Amino acid sequence: MHLYSTKRSQKNPFAAQAFRFQGLMISFIYRDFEATKNAAEKYIGCKFDSWVALSYNTIETFIFGLVSFWIYRKTNCIQWLETGVHTKQMMQRWSETSQWNFLQKFYLLDARNTF
Repeated sequence: MHLYSTKRSQKNPFAAQAFRFQGLMISFIYRDFEATKNAAEKYIGCKFDSWVALSYNTIETFIFGLVSFWIYRKTNCIQWLETGVHTKQMMQRWSETSQWNFLQKFYLLDARNTF
């Protein structure tokens, strides 16, 4: 299964992004810091913006923002703070067009930023 997923993700950048995000999400849910940090670094390598995957991308952006702030608090590496702030700014822009969908996510990221 892993080999199949890897081969498919090499041919399709959307699959690679989804595959990396799944690993990130699982390690974050189980609060495995080292696995989350490693998965986040791999996820950054395949992250790209596309209107085709916008609905999925907004969920990824929110979770990745939470992960970024968590890694920053543990490591004090400014790169992770900057990444978290960037995701918060993206969520703020989206909340201006659809408060119902994105405003609460922006507030959560803002709270994590100031925590």
